[in-house]
Amino acid sequence: MHVLFIYLEDVTASPPGHRLSTEVWEAAFGLADLGPQVTVLTLGSEEQTAQRLSGQMLRLPARPLRVIPMTRLKEMRHQALLQSNLSLLAQMACLHRQGRRVDLVHCFGWQAGLASGLISQLTGAPLVCTLEDEIVERGPWMSDPQLAYPRCVERWLIRRSRRLLCPDPYARGKIQDLFLVKDEDLCVVAPVSARIHDNGERDIVPQEIEPSILYVGPLNYGSGVDTLLLACSRLVARRAPFLRLLLVASAATPDDLLIRKMIRELQLAEHVRLLNDIDGGRLPEEIFQQASLLVMPGRAEFVGNVILEAMGAGLPVVAANCGALAELIEDGVNGLKFSHCEVESLAQAMETILFDPQLYRQLALEARREVRRRPEVGPLLMSIYQELWAGLKGKPEGKGGDIDDLLFAKTRGGGGI
Repeated sequence: MHVLFIYLEDVTASPPGHRLSTEVWEAAFGLADLGPQVTVLTLGSEEQTAQRLSGQMLRLPARPLRVIPMTRLKEMRHQALLQSNLSLLAQMACLHRQGRRVDLVHCFGWQAGLASGLISQLTGAPLVCTLEDEIVERGPWMSDPQLAYPRCVERWLIRRSRRLLCPDPYARGKIQDLFLVKDEDLCVVAPVSARIHDNGERDIVPQEIEPSILYVGPLNYGSGVDTLLLACSRLVARRAPFLRLLLVASAATPDDLLIRKMIRELQLAEHVRLLNDIDGGRLPEEIFQQASLLVMPGRAEFVGNVILEAMGAGLPVVAANCGALAELIEDGVNGLKFSHCEVESLAQAMETILFDPQLYRQLALEARREVRRRPEVGPLLMSIYQELWAGLKGKPEGKGGDIDDLLFAKTRGGGGI
C-alpha cells in the first residue's frame, strides 16, 4: 500500500499546544514500521526526519510559487492558500510522471484540502481527512462574505472524503453538529505517537525553588498569553521570586511585539525565555525535563500532541475550563483547571500545584497513565485504512464532492457559499 500524506503548516499559524508537522511525521513513522510506503507532500520538510525512515519514506518538498511574508498573511491568506495548493498539485504531477501509484490520500487539515481532494479525484485513490484547527471554529467563517473560499473547501472536502478523523471526542461532537456526519464516517484518532509510550520515567519532583512554567503556542492575545503573563507576575511577587517562564512560539503573529512589550512592562524580562523556532516542529525532550508545569491559558478546540506528550512525560497540566481541555483534564485528578481569562484563578492554580509536592506527584502520575492508556496512532491508522479498503471492494469509486461542486458552487443568501 502506498499512502500519500498532504499537509500545509507554514501558511497558517498552529493552534496552542499542537504541532501539525510533528503529528504528520509521527503518523508516518508508525505506518512505515508496519509496512506501507508513505509519501509526505508539503511545502517543506526536515532532512533529519526524512532520513529516519530510510527507504520507506519519500520526501517531496513542494516549492511555493510565491513567498508571502507572515506579516501579510492576514490580508493575503486565501491567496497564499491557493498558491500553496497549486504548488502541491504541481509536485504531485511530477510524482505521477514517475509512474508512482497512490493507493490512499490522507489530508491533514482543511488548508491542503483543495489539492488533496483534486489528487484523490484524479488518481481514483480514496481520501481520508483529519479535521482540526479552524474547520471546527465556525464563528468567524459564518458571517464574513470574504471567507467564502474556506467554507466552500470545507464542505467539498467533507463530501469527498471516505473517512473523516478527529483528535478527540470534543472535536467529534462539534463536527457532527455542524456537518451532520454519520457515526461510521467519523473516527477519533488522538495524536499519540510511539515516543509517548516509550518515554522513560521522568523524575516527578516539583522544583519549589526555581519552578519553570512551559507554554507552547502562538504569542497572541487570543491564546491567553496575556493572562499567563499577568498570573506569573503575581506569582513572582507573592511566592516565587525565581520563577522561570518558557514561551515556545509556534509561529509569528501580529501580536508578537505587543506581547514582548507586556513582558517588559511587567518586569518579567529576567524570568522569561523565548524560543521562537524548534527544528522540525518537535519539542526537544529537554524542554519537558526543564519544565515543572505546562500551562494552556486559552481555549483549545482540540487536544494537541504537545499537550499529550507533556502529560506522557509526567508533566502536570493547568488548563482553562473551556474547550477540549476541559473534557481531558479532570480537576484535581490528572491536572488543574482555572476560570478562563481570570488572572487570579490561574495564579492560584499554578501556586497550588507548584508548592504542594504530594498533589504535584499525584497529578503527574495520573496524567502519564491517562495518556499511555490511549492507542498509538500508527496501528490505529493502519486498522482504519484496512477497514476502509475492505468496505470499498465492489463499490463505485466516487463519493460526492464532484469537482464541479467546488468550481461552480452556488451562492446562498448572506454572501456565503
